[in-house]
Amino acid sequence: MLTVNFHRIELETRIGIYDWEQDKDQTLYISLSLRLRNQSSVSSDAIEDTVDYESIQNLVVEHIGSRSFGLIEKVAYEVYQLLIEHPLIETLEVTVEKPGALSATQMVSVIYTGD
Repeated sequence: MLTVNFHRIELETRIGIYDWEQDKDQTLYISLSLRLRNQSSVSSDAIEDTVDYESIQNLVVEHIGSRSFGLIEKVAYEVYQLLIEHPLIETLEVTVEKPGALSATQMVSVIYTGD
């Protein structure tokens, strides 16, 4: 199997359960691990045989950046639902990180796999 990883796609969105959190955009980092149905791209060297990295990134940034969320769990679920129907993606793991969510913690994160 072939796995394509995206490490820490950075985007801004409205996120948080408190009113003051929804008053301004906050940074989230989204990482993806896409296990592909086939690995023909390793021999063909053709973009048609794999996922288009830029379109995946842009789809995530545009979808999440244009909405408002209470929980990072919901963000992870939304990204999963957005990508899992892609014909080349067999399985998907979505990690969402929220820096500064807690005063004594550098980052809070969730991982969603659809299981």
